[in-house]
Amino acid sequence: MASVIVPPSNIIRPKGYGRKPKDYYTLHSRPNDIFSIKIDQCEKTTVVGFKNRSDALYIGRMIETYYMDTQDWPDTRSGILHLPKPKVEDMNYVVVYKWDFEDLKLTCTANIMDLVSVSEIIDSDGAYKFAGEIYKFEANIDFYRDRFGIILGTGS
Repeated sequence: MASVIVPPSNIIRPKGYGRKPKDYYTLHSRPNDIFSIKIDQCEKTTVVGFKNRSDALYIGRMIETYYMDTQDWPDTRSGILHLPKPKVEDMNYVVVYKWDFEDLKLTCTANIMDLVSVSEIIDSDGAYKFAGEIYKFEANIDFYRDRFGIILGTGS
C-alpha cells in the first residue's frame, strides 16, 4: 500500500446543483496508507477506487486474509492480484473509506497519483484483474511547487 493519502475528513464544500454525488470506496491499512497498484501504461502509482462498496469489501477481505496468512501485504506491482478466498467476515487490518468522487480526484491530483475506477472484478482462478476506467490527473507545476514547498518548509 502506498503511504501518501490521508482518508477523507468531513469536507464542507458546495455540491453540484441537483447532481447525485458519486460515491467511491478505497481500502486502507492505516490512515495514511491506500491500496494502490502499478499499471504498465501509467508511470505513477495508481489508487484503486471501487464504484461498489461490496467489491471494496470483497477485495478488502481477501487482502486481510492474505495479510493474516503471510504477515505481508500483497504485491501489486504487476497489476494482477493473487489473493486467497476471504476467510474473514470482519476486517481488523483493512478499512474501507467512502469518498465523494470529486474529493477523491482532488486528493489523487494533490498526491501525484492516478486512479483506476473499478466497475468489475474479474476472477481467473484466484488471479484478480480489475475492469473499469483509468483517470490520469495532472495540475499546473505551480500547484505542486506550492503543495510540496509548504510540506518541505521551503515556502513557494
